Amino acid sequence: MLGSAGVAPAAVAQTPPTDNGDGTFTNSDGTVTVPYTWRLVPDGLGPGDEFRLLFITSTIRDATSSDIAVYDDHVQAAAAAGHRSIRGHASAYRVVGSTATVDARDHVQMRSSDAAVPVYWLNGNRVSQDYGSTAGTGFWPSSGYWEVTADANWKDRRDELGRDHSISSDLRTLAQSNVFTGTSRDGTKSTNALGAAQVVWGNWVNPIQDSSRARIGTLPFYGVSPVYVVGGYFDDCDDGDGDVGTARLFVTATVDAYCYFRAPSGRATRTALSASRMGRPFRAILCGCC
Repeated sequence: MLGSAGVAPAAVAQTPPTDNGDGTFTNSDGTVTVPYTWRLVPDGLGPGDEFRLLFITSTIRDATSSDIAVYDDHVQAAAAAGHRSIRGHASAYRVVGSTATVDARDHVQMRSSDAAVPVYWLNGNRVSQDYGSTAGTGFWPSSGYWEVTADANWKDRRDELGRDHSISSDLRTLAQSNVFTGTSRDGTKSTNALGAAQVVWGNWVNPIQDSSRARIGTLPFYGVSPVYVVGGYFDDCDDGDGDVGTARLFVTATVDAYCYFRAPSGRATRTALSASRMGRPFRAILCGCC
């Protein structure tokens, strides 16, 4: 592809993604690119689409600490022992919770000013379409529920392994459980935040805020993923020095194009490529490399 002056555009210098060692890559903006064949990509999504995953921890704890990092640790420990597809970047998961100094919507970067990304139960149905306040579509419903399926909300709920209520009576109990959030329905801190004497919990009817209980009690917590970006397809690619090997196109949330290049010798490099440097173009699905 040539510019208006007939000169091939130069590759734009970009920070290469970090290889998580499990087929996923963490981009410089905090998003995580996953293969389009990744087991947890929701049905109907394809290369370039974005989504997030939500789970309820199968482990429980009290809400006595006022340090949000304590609850992140709880969620991340669950993710690290959870579905094998999320273990390599479990440290990127965050608790959906508020303390006296932290608003949940800021902590998980799910404000109305943030680009709307749909949220799905891990290995399950869609939770919300955006970060708004409308019941049935928004993640912070001002009244009522998250998105409802024919099976009703509580049956949609999943733990960190992606298991549903039908597997065991214990999971049925978890699916119907209250969940500590310390958060008001709009995603801001409640006066009964995590660490307060009484702490807000949500349930499958009112997922963020329903009532409150003593902080010394024990309940599960919600864990939410970073933004996932569905990557592209395998193809042949020239990294610029004449070696042609297997490459994979990855995109960040801003649709920057990356080529992960593995030469026949096994040498691996990551290079930001312009279309003019592609030995054979990827399928015309993303504007950076077609």
